Amino acid sequence: SMHDEQGAFELNLSSGISEELIPLNKSVWLAHGIIAFLAWGVLIPFAVQASLLRDLLPKGPLWIKLHKVFNATAYASFIALFAIAV
Repeated sequence: SMHDEQGAFELNLSSGISEELIPLNKSVWLAHGIIAFLAWGVLIPFAVQASLLRDLLPKGPLWIKLHKVFNATAYASFIALFAIAV
């Protein structure tokens, strides 16, 4: 059939030459997606909630410590997921 071959390719529109690209490593992109979800979907919302809900936490510096830890861990995750993507 006409569409038996699937994959990524690069097409040079000036010359009309195409070449097959190396297939993406799906496990690396899965790791990137999981780390991105944890950073953006878990850590950052927890950091925001630690600040917004500080009156519900015990008095003292606990809320700012939680806020800093969640943000620092999210930042480290951003570095890791960027390194994986590049």
